[in-house]
Amino acid sequence: MSDDAKKACIEALKTLQSHPQAKSLRLHMLKGMPKPTIWKIDVYTNHSWQVTFELVGTTAELKRIGTHKAIDRDPR
Repeated sequence: MSDDAKKACIEALKTLQSHPQAKSLRLHMLKGMPKPTIWKIDVYTNHSWQVTFELVGTTAELKRIGTHKAIDRDPR
């Protein structure tokens, strides 16, 4: 992962924490996944990188950070 992608991931996670409904994140629950529920946000507006996480109470436990293609193959 490039330094730019790392910085963008950190910024996306900060946005998630401060403004989870930000349209730029495209926050949504992954469908067709067994429990526990996995959520996904976009790191870039072009959707090239994504972050998946599980909500445990009010804590987001990160699962994966990767390209859109890699996350679609295995979000956990």
